[in-house]
Amino acid sequence: MTLLATRLRGRRLELKLSQAELADGICEQGQISRIEKGKYNPGSDLLYKLSLKLNVSMNYFFDESISKESSTLNNFKVLSNKLLTEREYESLKYLYELEVEKKKKLTLSDQLYLTWIESIILFHCDDKKEEAIKKLEASVIKMTKKDRDYFKYFNSLMNFYSLTKNKEISEEMYLTVITRLSDSKITYIEDLELLIKVRYNYCRYLWMENKIDNAISEILETIDICKKYNHNYLLPDLYCLLGNISEGFSEKSEIKKYFSISQFLYTLAGNEKMSLTLENYIKNNIDTPLKSE
Repeated sequence: MTLLATRLRGRRLELKLSQAELADGICEQGQISRIEKGKYNPGSDLLYKLSLKLNVSMNYFFDESISKESSTLNNFKVLSNKLLTEREYESLKYLYELEVEKKKKLTLSDQLYLTWIESIILFHCDDKKEEAIKKLEASVIKMTKKDRDYFKYFNSLMNFYSLTKNKEISEEMYLTVITRLSDSKITYIEDLELLIKVRYNYCRYLWMENKIDNAISEILETIDICKKYNHNYLLPDLYCLLGNISEGFSEKSEIKKYFSISQFLYTLAGNEKMSLTLENYIKNNIDTPLKSE
């Protein structure tokens, strides 16, 4: 009980979360307070949800031999993950260049992480798509499927393939990764977000391949996963994609519903750029009545 209380409080403070912020969407603030005082032993379901939000395994609360992964890039990773989610690639490039200039002595894991970020910048900012693919392919080859970040980097590589119409990409590759991730126990919030990310990219791939029915089905299943774990990661993107796919055959009211939900979620997440983009799109393309001849 003492180790649980100490580690919960320590990890919460490390992530700069208040008790109310940690409890939000999971439990009452008072429960967090009682756990940290050693006066309440949470059930496995509550502890599981807390471990996801704190990005640690459940064993972290009970096993003194377990400590978090040591990395000199922790702050950079937090910021870069936020920028990746919002697709702010130019800001990511600026942040990456600052980090590289420090020339720290990095572990192999951190080196691979920076190479992954570099490949994303090359692909999306510098229009050096072939170089980005080769660089990421070289990194993935150095890893095994047991490595924690293997599927994260492999997902980006699959996305690069699909966006360049590379013949190596296939529906089978996506399904293999999705099946592997779905069959694995979700212990960290990163595992959940990776599953959602891969499925989102797969949905976009199906859309580009004009497999509309399959794309809609996959999007709805992925939205259900977000709801199941009470996690909004990529949820606004999923509703936005659903709106895009629905245009052309669904009623305007249905399309507007998807875009409006997406806009609300972007606003909630603090992504003002996408929120305003959708607001203008709804106003100019959906709410505007057709002119009579």
